[in-house]
Amino acid sequence: MMSSNRGKAYLYILHHFEEVGALSLEFLQLSVQQLSDLIEKDELNVKQESTVFEAILRWINYSPVERGLMLYFLPFSLMILVFIQVRLLLMPTEYLVDTVSRNDLVSSSPASDHWVPLSWRHNASLGFYGCAYLNGCIYCIGGFDFISYSSHVRRFSLTSQTWTEVGSMHEERGFLSVATLNGCIYAMGGCQKQKKLKTAERYEPDTNQWTMIASMHKPRTEAGAATLHGKVSGIEVVEDLCHVGFVEKVMDKVNW
Repeated sequence: MMSSNRGKAYLYILHHFEEVGALSLEFLQLSVQQLSDLIEKDELNVKQESTVFEAILRWINYSPVERGLMLYFLPFSLMILVFIQVRLLLMPTEYLVDTVSRNDLVSSSPASDHWVPLSWRHNASLGFYGCAYLNGCIYCIGGFDFISYSSHVRRFSLTSQTWTEVGSMHEERGFLSVATLNGCIYAMGGCQKQKKLKTAERYEPDTNQWTMIASMHKPRTEAGAATLHGKVSGIEVVEDLCHVGFVEKVMDKVNW
């Protein structure tokens, strides 16, 4: 009977977390392990992720000295995990900047200086791909797995934290250069079957398609790329890593 009542109470907290986290004295008396178990549940019913963050702060402030010290002296799997389990990516940017990042506990916590592993459902040996950030997503473009070169493009959504396969490039490329400009991604040069490439192409997210653009003046591999003054620049660094060699710019959408 006792176990049944506890189960019902647990479900009530999950389904009414906004009310319980804001008003309940019993919530403030939970152990750190119980708090962590609650927050990680997908069934946790909140309209905004900021509610979870503020409930954690209220829980800490109920016994600030003891629970504040937990951030530094408890094992990583406990108190620090509580902060990491808050889905920060679901919060409005303004709230993250104005409230979360300026909170003393967050800025001084070891949890604020920690890498969190993300799932990768694709070829684990794939490397030497290009990366770009555009419209809240990270793109991994092309690559080489020591056997073959790839034209595939994988997109990671920072909001849903999921990977999606999007439109493939026209050419397989590894060791390529990548940059973004005016809402598009540019992939330039690279290698394909031991051959350096000078071709380039542009990806438009709205159509999910790559379009070949004018080739660069010479083949380039492992070159840096950046956007400056509304133009994409490809920079090739020669052997001594100090001397900058050739620079080419996309003067418009099609010409170098």
